[in-house]
Amino acid sequence: MSTYKTKVIELFGLPRTGKTSSSKALFKWFQNQGFRVLIIHERVAKSKGISKLDPMYNYDTAKAFIEKYLWAENNGYDYVIVDRGLLDALVWIEALSIINPYHTLNSDYRKEIKKIAIQMRIKFAFFFKTDISTAIIRDGIRDSSKQTGTIMNEKVLSAYLDAFENVKSELKSIQPNIVELDTTRISLEETFRFLIKYISSSREHIIQSKHKTNFRKRKSIHARDNIQRRRNHVIPKTGTKNASSLAKDSI
Repeated sequence: MSTYKTKVIELFGLPRTGKTSSSKALFKWFQNQGFRVLIIHERVAKSKGISKLDPMYNYDTAKAFIEKYLWAENNGYDYVIVDRGLLDALVWIEALSIINPYHTLNSDYRKEIKKIAIQMRIKFAFFFKTDISTAIIRDGIRDSSKQTGTIMNEKVLSAYLDAFENVKSELKSIQPNIVELDTTRISLEETFRFLIKYISSSREHIIQSKHKTNFRKRKSIHARDNIQRRRNHVIPKTGTKNASSLAKDSI
């Protein structure tokens, strides 16, 4: 069984912690390293759910991620960077279950997303966090107690953090490599450097890099050999024979 396949890096966690900025920086870094990389932002083209407070929205987020991941794997991408995807959807479903334990859809969607998470096993999972008050201030909200119908209030964000602990404990046997990253007192540049150092030192990335290097060498050797053959007139001219030449060949 080959160890070389599309690797997934998911960044998820509290709002205003640097996930989107970090995912864009990672995308550019991998491109500069010569890898084929796809970035997936949290966008659901078609969903009856209108926000993270709706379980259907989170379920559709997970489904959209799977569709894009399968497309990337079928098209030979090395990495997929996910700015809030499968694990984020699972945590939000758990958070909604904490906020409203009697909502039956939460339980149904949670089972489906967990099943997908068990099958996927995200290779690199980074959970971004900060103090709830810091996240709210970064969002420009002065009085979060007046915020209703939004995730940017203490009740919802507290439920999300509790939900993460539940999910982390539940997935410990299959997703043991969730890295928690507190961005309260570190800059975006420091966050990016940490991510690069962690990923670069991993066994999976080293294997991916070696495979990529070997592929480039084989491609380069193949191209060089083709040039040499052309110089030596070894490669015959290709083309479609006309009817008269085919007739001559048959005589």
